[in-house]
Amino acid sequence: MAGRISALDEKLADLGQTQEDYLLSELEKFKETSGYEEVLDVATETAPPLAQKQDSDDRDGRMMTASAELAADIDHFFRQVDMEYAAMFPDDTVQKNILQEHLYRGDTSAIKTGLINAGRERNLADEAAPLIGQIDAYEKEFGINTYMVYQLQGGDKTLDLRFEPLDSIKAMGAYRGRGQL
Repeated sequence: MAGRISALDEKLADLGQTQEDYLLSELEKFKETSGYEEVLDVATETAPPLAQKQDSDDRDGRMMTASAELAADIDHFFRQVDMEYAAMFPDDTVQKNILQEHLYRGDTSAIKTGLINAGRERNLADEAAPLIGQIDAYEKEFGINTYMVYQLQGGDKTLDLRFEPLDSIKAMGAYRGRGQL
């Protein structure tokens, strides 16, 4: 490294410049060609206020805490109802972290589908429902846009319900709970 600096000093000396002069002249060239000063001269009122950054940090902290708590609840549910799950994931800390990461990223649909399937296959829909509700509330609180695919029976009875969100179907009174329309 010292050899490179010496070589640069020698080249600059041949040009009649020092490193300090060279750096300043290069900065001036950059300023002229890029117009960077115009870009950086932003009025203080257009800069985002510190409160917005703090709100964002606060939201991230709340989301991190909520996703950790929800992941622990989901992991606990699966360990109690599915011995294969417990055998596949013997270290609950690792699996909780994986669930939390998915929740934090907004990948909630696979987790909800797993809860729905476990509830249906083991006749535990009533036990899984509160966790699904917690995930729904988590999605709403943090603005996670997700969708789920529902199977509807064919026929005129459900024709008007196609492509409707579940909230709309519930509002119409067509949803009786536990997957029954």
